[in-house]
Amino acid sequence: MRDTARITAVLGPTNTGKTHYAIERMLAHRTGVIGLPLRLLAREVYDRIVALRGPSVVALVTGEERIVPERTQYWVCTVEAMPEGMGADFMAIDEIQLCADPERGHVFTDRLLRSRGTLETLFMGAETMKPAIAALEPRAQFMRRERFSELSYTGSKKISRLKPRSAVVGFSVENVYAIAELIRRQKGGCAVVMGALSPRTRNAQVEMYQNGEVDYLVATDAIGMGLNLDVSHVAFSALAKFDGRRMRPLAPNELAQIAGRAGRYMQPGSFGVTGEAQPLDDQVVEAIVNSRFTPIRKLQWRNDRLEFGSIDRLVRSLETPSSDEWLSRGREADDLAALKDLGAVAEVAARVSTPQDVKLLWDVCRIPDFRGISAGEHASMLERIFGFLHDGGRVPDDWLAGQVSRIDRSDGDIDTLSKRLAYIRTWTYVAQRKGWVGDENHWRGETRAVEDRLSDALHGALTQRFVDRRTSVLLRRLKQKESLVADVNDKGEVTVEDQMIGRLDGFRFRQDESASPEEAKTLRQAALSALAPHFNLRADKFYNAPDTEMDFTEQGGLMWGEMAVGKLVKGADALKPGVMPFVDEEAGADVAEKVRRRLQHFIDRKIAAGFEPLIAMSRDEQLSGLAKGFAFQIVEALGVMPRDAVADDVKALDQDARGQLRKHGVRFGQFTIFMPLLLKPAPTRLRLVLKSLQAGLSEFPEAPPPGLVTVPAVADAPDGYYADAGYRLAGERAIRIDMLERLADQLRAENSRTGFEAKADMLSITGTTLEQFADLMEGLGYKAEKGERVKVKAAPAAPEAAKGTDEAAPAQDTSSDTVAETASAEVPAEAPAEAQAETPASDTAASDTTASEAAAADAADAPEMEIFYTFTWGGMRNAKPRQGGKPRGKPRPKQGGKPQRRDKDQSRQSRPPKKEKAIDPDNPFAAALMGFKDKS
Repeated sequence: MRDTARITAVLGPTNTGKTHYAIERMLAHRTGVIGLPLRLLAREVYDRIVALRGPSVVALVTGEERIVPERTQYWVCTVEAMPEGMGADFMAIDEIQLCADPERGHVFTDRLLRSRGTLETLFMGAETMKPAIAALEPRAQFMRRERFSELSYTGSKKISRLKPRSAVVGFSVENVYAIAELIRRQKGGCAVVMGALSPRTRNAQVEMYQNGEVDYLVATDAIGMGLNLDVSHVAFSALAKFDGRRMRPLAPNELAQIAGRAGRYMQPGSFGVTGEAQPLDDQVVEAIVNSRFTPIRKLQWRNDRLEFGSIDRLVRSLETPSSDEWLSRGREADDLAALKDLGAVAEVAARVSTPQDVKLLWDVCRIPDFRGISAGEHASMLERIFGFLHDGGRVPDDWLAGQVSRIDRSDGDIDTLSKRLAYIRTWTYVAQRKGWVGDENHWRGETRAVEDRLSDALHGALTQRFVDRRTSVLLRRLKQKESLVADVNDKGEVTVEDQMIGRLDGFRFRQDESASPEEAKTLRQAALSALAPHFNLRADKFYNAPDTEMDFTEQGGLMWGEMAVGKLVKGADALKPGVMPFVDEEAGADVAEKVRRRLQHFIDRKIAAGFEPLIAMSRDEQLSGLAKGFAFQIVEALGVMPRDAVADDVKALDQDARGQLRKHGVRFGQFTIFMPLLLKPAPTRLRLVLKSLQAGLSEFPEAPPPGLVTVPAVADAPDGYYADAGYRLAGERAIRIDMLERLADQLRAENSRTGFEAKADMLSITGTTLEQFADLMEGLGYKAEKGERVKVKAAPAAPEAAKGTDEAAPAQDTSSDTVAETASAEVPAEAPAEAQAETPASDTAASDTTASEAAAADAADAPEMEIFYTFTWGGMRNAKPRQGGKPRGKPRPKQGGKPQRRDKDQSRQSRPPKKEKAIDPDNPFAAALMGFKDKS
């Protein structure tokens, strides 16, 4: 199967999407393995694949981290930790040009020669590897990828003149820290990225840079190994580095690997030098820009056919040279040096007597020297670990616990925390080896937890040292008073000489009113001069902030979080308001313009999203004639207008025109013409602000609370307020227009001439009491006649229906009277006058008791009364009932010519005496009702 498998070398400069292509190809297969040069990059790729396929099928394997689910399909590894002999469908090696690296090249070369996928193999890297791959793997096909964006050289610049989103590259820890300290003083802070950082610390630092908290990054050449960052410019602070043996100049292809990180994807990037670095030669610049470098002629190699008969035989097999002209035996690696050192120790040599002992010793020697103290210290630690594994089969828990506990401390400075983090990586590596510790899950979790705590502490220490959160913008000294220095903390509080003088609210400085008049001018000048850089940084952060961080107020203010940064102003029309940024003049015109543009983008997108159907209708070229004119009126009204205001225009619309408008969501209601989607809280709130702007109001009315069907009337409401708010005023309350139309649908079924009572559904729709409903109906043009009557009680249930219970529950009446009862307000009947008379103070207690009992008995006999309303059309101007008959005139005859029969008289005065309803003898209150009738 290997002979038929496809082998492809995807070569090209940086920013060509090679890693992204490899991920896509791997996910196209059932199983796959991808090897990456850095633990940081492996974690980044692992997170990307987990986001696509979920954590249950993706494994992460590095020297210090191992996440292997049971159903693993895809393995993301460092090149050194790649599993062998798995038979995966897909295999990929990234940054294959590292085959020429003096330290790690033999590992990459081994993967180039021996690692294959059963169906597909990819090698990604620089084009300098093409001749070597073609010679060592004749079956390989080549694919060249071009850079997505342009890369240009800008020469030398001081650090103080570097533009935001720049990365400064150093090649030693001391150099990185010195540059970061300088940027903190001049630019307000920076993030720090080094290969020695744990993924957790690195991610926290990168996130601080990516979200705009800082605009500068200081890094080692680790950023050249595929780490994707939003960098627009790369500045080299040095052009040589220490490679573990000596200081040597960086080759053009190495410079290109780092410089290519500028300008991600389609954004152009630039590179240059800064600090003490000399400008690059023209030939080097041309090579970097055009990606033309001398091909690699020699690959670092080490024999993979190891002999474990003895320590000497193992050493000889490791030092065996290659007969291939492309392969060069690499220099002595750390693991081979450690093997020689331990082989010279008598105690170790005495323990090694079998091939299994030699293999165990070799596995121990392969523990990386994370601590970097000295070769002797590293060999001594390896000797102790080998002794434990050889004699007892595992590292003792108590000894390992002591080593870990000494490291588990989060105090100290950056150097101290970095050393502890390097130490814990050793024990994390040991815990990841199968069978080396007793409880593998416990020690893997424990060492990982310690690493996380140290990582968080190191991130905090880096941030505290290189990002001054109290003075996120460096403050300059005043020319006339050089000793005066101002600070700004993360709360926006501005201090001069450690004295609070005010605060920065958005882009405006609010001076402390406690300052005396003599010093106020000087303090303000000092603060504003010192805040000038901060205004620019904040403007950049604001410009890149998402819309979710911004909002508008009911009074037309524009907010960024809790800070007022501008306000809306009247524009050409309601849907195109302008903005006025709140920016101090001292911040500069550029800051003001940037804030204005960002606010304009925000409100434009807010309007486009909130009034999308309205805008779509205004742009519909299919509308013509009366429909187009009517649509224009709806757009001007922002989607809501009373029907009586456009009654004539509505009558003029034919059915085709109405159909065109209905396609855009326009509803022709009895009381209102509106678009239901624009009655939601967000468009309603925005409509009130836009209408208030156009009307030139000094104080804008607020939108009613969302979710309420009716709201109390607002005193002194401006004209058109209720329609803009999505309500219609009716009496002492206003009702939401969509619910009003539902109510109108029910009112059409009623006879408004003869009168009708409120139904339970009507009260439910409006969410009102009976009295509130009556007031609302009067506001709609109806007359509400209040009445009082005896409440009809529900008949009791038959005794047979209550078997098994002591008392029978009353049966529910399903007649039409029940609806009227539900829609009526219950009131207690008045007691007889005799029961209401006051008892004289001289009466005895017995007399009081007798009178109370009598009053209670009379009250029990009295019928329960209820209030009801009868509604008829009142003929209010500009309001017409929508029902079967006309409100005035004779009844319309039916088809047979007979006049329509009236259920009730139209006039209360001419109504004949109502026939009394006979008292039901089975009613339990029959006796009481008869007695009350006789008294009357």
